[in-house]
Amino acid sequence: AMTLAAATRRWSVSRDDWTLIKTIARYALVGYVMGVTNDLADARGTLLPDHYAPLPDIGFDYVPHVPELATLPDHLIKLLFIVVFLRIFLASRARRQLAALFLEQHMLLMLLRSLTVALTILPAPAPTCSYRVSAKPAHFLLEPLLRMLRPDGLSSWCNDMLYSGHAMFFVLGALFINESGGHWAWRIAGWLIAVGGIAALISARVHYSVDVVIATIIACLVFWHYQIQVRVLFTTCSETVTYDVHGRHHHRRQTTRHHHLHRYHHATAHHQHA
Repeated sequence: AMTLAAATRRWSVSRDDWTLIKTIARYALVGYVMGVTNDLADARGTLLPDHYAPLPDIGFDYVPHVPELATLPDHLIKLLFIVVFLRIFLASRARRQLAALFLEQHMLLMLLRSLTVALTILPAPAPTCSYRVSAKPAHFLLEPLLRMLRPDGLSSWCNDMLYSGHAMFFVLGALFINESGGHWAWRIAGWLIAVGGIAALISARVHYSVDVVIATIIACLVFWHYQIQVRVLFTTCSETVTYDVHGRHHHRRQTTRHHHLHRYHHATAHHQHA
């Protein structure tokens, strides 16, 4: 019979588990906050003298307008999310750390976007954009949850322009996968989804070009801040399962692994103190 101590050890939650659980909780809260600020941007959009008076945009001048692509970025975000976490799952020795790290980066991007999206309201670039939020919505705090449950929820807002939440996720996901190493197909898939999603944003007039450019710059800066931690975790995972057939390089690889772990903990401690 299983003893109480053995059962406790079996169901105990590790430090990495708690970190991931807390990160997921914060991630959900920040996502909700961003939804509220999107609603605020739409509510302030009703103050514009002309709801549809798009600004001049170089991307619109050269990219054909295809309204049917309006929901494609939503689907590509979900696909890229699956690809990212599938790549994390295959990094079996650091799944929880990598998942928490990716969510933390996206969470920071959402927080930054929440600060900017309702500050200055730009006219909606899509002629088919419908205004579902009045100047004083009846369910202001409930509206973001209702929208996110819809298949096209991420694209249902009209005036949440600067900067693009879609583009920031596409760039972050592609950079994260690019740093994971492994087979080249992972990197090709990540960048194809990202480039296709960004092109669809411009073609469907979901965002202005400036929204995409600023989102790309900010996503790159945030990722580069975490890049060493991401690289070390993925490198550690690959090197712990790659040994010479005759065991000649076993000690050197283990030494390299401990070196990477030391760099990771050092980078993490530096990030926490910063």
